[in-house]
Amino acid sequence: MNVTFVSQYAGEEAHYKDINNQLLSSNKYKSFRLLSAFVTLGGLVMIEEALSKFISEGNSIDWIIGIDQGITSREALEFLKGLQIKYPDNVNIRILTAGSNSYIFHPKAYCFENDEDCVILTGSANSTEGGLLGNFELSMKASFKKNEAKGQETYQDFTRVWNQYTTPLEPLTKDNLINLVSQEGEDLINKIGENSSEVKKARSSVRSAHPLNSINKGPEISRKIRAIHGPRTGINKGVTEDDGGNESKSAITRRNESQIKNETLQYLVMDILTETRKTQVQFPVEVMKTFLSGFESIELYYRDRIDGSITHESTRPIVDLPHNNTHRLEIIQIKDRERPLIMQMSMIPGTLNQFIYELVDKDDADFTYLDSLLNEEGKQTRKGSRRWVLK
Repeated sequence: MNVTFVSQYAGEEAHYKDINNQLLSSNKYKSFRLLSAFVTLGGLVMIEEALSKFISEGNSIDWIIGIDQGITSREALEFLKGLQIKYPDNVNIRILTAGSNSYIFHPKAYCFENDEDCVILTGSANSTEGGLLGNFELSMKASFKKNEAKGQETYQDFTRVWNQYTTPLEPLTKDNLINLVSQEGEDLINKIGENSSEVKKARSSVRSAHPLNSINKGPEISRKIRAIHGPRTGINKGVTEDDGGNESKSAITRRNESQIKNETLQYLVMDILTETRKTQVQFPVEVMKTFLSGFESIELYYRDRIDGSITHESTRPIVDLPHNNTHRLEIIQIKDRERPLIMQMSMIPGTLNQFIYELVDKDDADFTYLDSLLNEEGKQTRKGSRRWVLK
């Protein structure tokens, strides 16, 4: 048995690297079990590509996650629900809660295994962007053979813990464990959506009161972490070299962080018209100056409103056309959609250049509300042009 510590100190030894590179992508393990108190879309995005490949190759994931204290996001649950719908035989996602923010589900354990080998990573790291990259986290990593004496003992002990949650013991019952793909799971996702704005506002007010904010320590440390890893996973995206061998920062690390406003609360609602080349959406100048200010490219994700699945499309450049003062972005999902059509887009909480969008057509239950919102609060460059509003 080999036991080591993973000390994620200001982004060093980031947990996502262990999970992505050494475990999910190793082609060695067949099963991934997880206990995690908090899960956010920003955290899932960091391991999404390796996770999707792991499942598509026939391997299994079995996760139990928490929703207490309003930290696990609706977007994360919809992402996981989409995975379970797409791979019903390989993916099992359940929520465990005592129904109280006073007695919360709080474990963090990542278990990878095959018939002979097992790796268990357990400590403080949740499945959030902070837990997997930015926070100061510490975990113990145990790697062992299941048939060795100490390995057998450790595996049996973890199995005992796992069974406590998969078959809840008193004072909990089976009703405290909710399958994400069920009516109870759907109701839970909807309720989290109803309360998300209030939760984010409350959380923002707590963070803004940090005693070191006044001397700018928080932004300074954030910049240092981003310099190490870049905007997403830090693989060829943080600091690059130009032809002369001089350091040049990527578009997102170049961006002045004072421009990053309340992006966890801000989203764009905008008409999709008959677009240039069918998929190139022209963004109003005022939207570029606020919502997309400072970006040359963004990581774009699409969420299907029918099944909740989330697709990583690619890095999308924002095309600047100075001759007519316009900015365009490729939105491929609009190509064959009937008009009228409305797009909702927001930055993924906890990230700096990752955006997610949905398309709402006239048959969607939310279309009437969004259309009214655009009529009442929307702005237009000129009559007949696209309406848009930032919330």
